[in-house]
Amino acid sequence: MGLSLLSVVDFSARSILVTGLLLAIALPQAWADNDTTPTSMFRSRPDLEAPILDVGFKDAARVTPGYFFITPYQAPNPGPYIYDNDGNLVWSGFGSAGPQNAHNLQVCRYQREDHLCFFQGNQMLGYCRGHGVVMDSSYRFVRSVQSGGGMPSSDMHEFKLLGDGKTAMMTIYRQKQWDMSEWGIKNGLGWVLESVFQEVETDTSKVLFEWRSLDHVDPSAAYTLPGTTDVSGDGLSKWSPWDYFHINSVDKDENGDYLISARHTNSVYKVSGQDGHIIWTLRGSETGSDFTCVDFSFAMQHDARWISQNQTHTLISLYNNGDSGFHQWTPVSTGMIIAIHHIDGTARLIKSYGGPGDGISSANQGNMQILPNKNVVMGWGKNAFLSEHAENGDIVFFGGIATTNIMHYRVYKFPWVAKPVDIPAMWTYSRTKSSATAFYVSWNGATDVKSWTFYGSSSMDGPFVPVATIPKSGFETIWKDIEHHAFTFAEALDANGKSLANSTVTATIVPTNGVETGCEEMHCDPYVEPEPKEEPKHEDEKHEEPEPEPEPEPEGLNRFRKLNLTPWHYVWIILGSLAAVILLSTALMYFWRCYTRRFSKGRYVPISPGPHPHDDFEKLGKD
Repeated sequence: MGLSLLSVVDFSARSILVTGLLLAIALPQAWADNDTTPTSMFRSRPDLEAPILDVGFKDAARVTPGYFFITPYQAPNPGPYIYDNDGNLVWSGFGSAGPQNAHNLQVCRYQREDHLCFFQGNQMLGYCRGHGVVMDSSYRFVRSVQSGGGMPSSDMHEFKLLGDGKTAMMTIYRQKQWDMSEWGIKNGLGWVLESVFQEVETDTSKVLFEWRSLDHVDPSAAYTLPGTTDVSGDGLSKWSPWDYFHINSVDKDENGDYLISARHTNSVYKVSGQDGHIIWTLRGSETGSDFTCVDFSFAMQHDARWISQNQTHTLISLYNNGDSGFHQWTPVSTGMIIAIHHIDGTARLIKSYGGPGDGISSANQGNMQILPNKNVVMGWGKNAFLSEHAENGDIVFFGGIATTNIMHYRVYKFPWVAKPVDIPAMWTYSRTKSSATAFYVSWNGATDVKSWTFYGSSSMDGPFVPVATIPKSGFETIWKDIEHHAFTFAEALDANGKSLANSTVTATIVPTNGVETGCEEMHCDPYVEPEPKEEPKHEDEKHEEPEPEPEPEPEGLNRFRKLNLTPWHYVWIILGSLAAVILLSTALMYFWRCYTRRFSKGRYVPISPGPHPHDDFEKLGKD
């Protein structure tokens, strides 16, 4: 499939594009309900409904080996997921990784070993409340990392381990009362959402460094004013605080200073790791920047990261959204590498990484990761696409999670080796006790499986004989043997033929007589009620004339019947009608009272601000 099929102009074309791609591909390892929820469903693990990662384009010779780490939400099974370069599911963390949403799944170093790190928590309006999670290579929980210092729970925008996992960096969103008279809050005292970041000890949550936006950046620097976007908040209450800053990434350099991105001020800040003061500000639009952006701009950005620094230059990367969903600064979203020149006070765009065709515009979320081989991975945020680019910008991989509702905050790529504590899952099926046996096997999260050996027996107690050894194919490997095997199990083998684990012994499913309708040679789909057969008539039966067809109902009534209303619908219609009558009557009474008060004894008497009407009632009657 060529890259031209993925020429994406804007979000409105996204659902048509991805659905078309989804319907065009073959999924031998799963079946999918593409009309409602485009997910893979596996017969060996029917509990897993993983979003389908549709690979639209891949340059196999240039794509980086490794796995994509994705955390889709607003999905049937939200959670952390791992996929390979062919779009095959490797690990679904739904359920086993805990409740609520997950964000920022990545490989991290903890106690000198590779682990998985991600944020887990409850989704709020533009931020989250939760904690950081560390899992080992067997997908077991090792550590919960929480914010400290009496602060609210940590936020989704950043959770990252530093220094071989000794410390962790995390963001926090805190409601705080603030003088809002400048922005029209009548009593002057409103609510703002302060952005905070902490560096804490991973094992104790002891706060080592803390930075608060209100101590350093005045709300007047905001480009997003109260009540102007779906996540800005109006500042009138603690339930809708004004998010004037919106911190969405934190990175630390070798000197101990921090780089933070603030979406709602269109700015990136270098913060001193000694006392928290702002060393410099790079603003992507208009005024307020310490540097002049030469021939480029950015806005509503995410994921600012250090690349390199010296005395004269600083090189950083960021994901430029260029769009808030309510105002657009740049026509498309791009990944950027920016060179800051400290001598002449300029910032210049060195490289830009865009989507295929005319580009992609994502109003929120997104990230850019520079790989060790200089390839770049892009997560397209609100548009649930992901791409990999060569250093020169060429797209070498492009794919998407095919639904209009699913989003993912960030996408990463890493090498990963894992062996789950759980064992492989097996499901076998035969249409009859004398027909072929279909084998379905998977091992959620295992990365070293290269082949499977299937065993069969006529008895639960054996003896079991090897039936076949076949290469692993996708998440769920499917194979058919011409013989019937009443009991089976599968053995996972690595690249050297070494045994990794066995599934449990499984009794082969055989439909009983009378329920085989809908059953095929490889599987048996849900039962379908057969149409009743017409019984043959006896010769001596009298011929009956067919009943005349009823006259067609009036078109209006016919359309009404097609609504398929239930008795409860009629109840709500009646109650709604009564409520409308009451509201209309109340409004008429109010206007009638106003009319009679304003025309006393035939003269018009204007009502003006002043004492309560009851205080001047007698005077009004004498005039």
